[in-house]
Amino acid sequence: MKLLVAKLIHSNTQHLSNDDINRYNEGVEQAMKAKMAAQKAEPMSGVCEGFDIEVVDLFSAVSEPADFHDHVHPSNRGEEKMALGWFTSLTHSDWFKVLLKDHPQKS
Repeated sequence: MKLLVAKLIHSNTQHLSNDDINRYNEGVEQAMKAKMAAQKAEPMSGVCEGFDIEVVDLFSAVSEPADFHDHVHPSNRGEEKMALGWFTSLTHSDWFKVLLKDHPQKS
């Protein structure tokens, strides 16, 4: 099973800077890598047991001013980029390929 964890997207407000978000995103990525390493070392380690964890980089995908309708929330263009990021991660997953193989598309 695959667990997808997204990085936060950009923000440019007085309360939350992109530097803050970068630090948070780096922490999330490090935590997920540590969890995967612990899981490989001890397969019955508990949290996220049996999951293959992937971090989806939405921060890089949604980064241009036109991607936001304010300094925090994505515009339609930003939402499309986020959807593409999720779609790409999902469709490149091994389990998705198996799903397509088991359920071929009808013409």
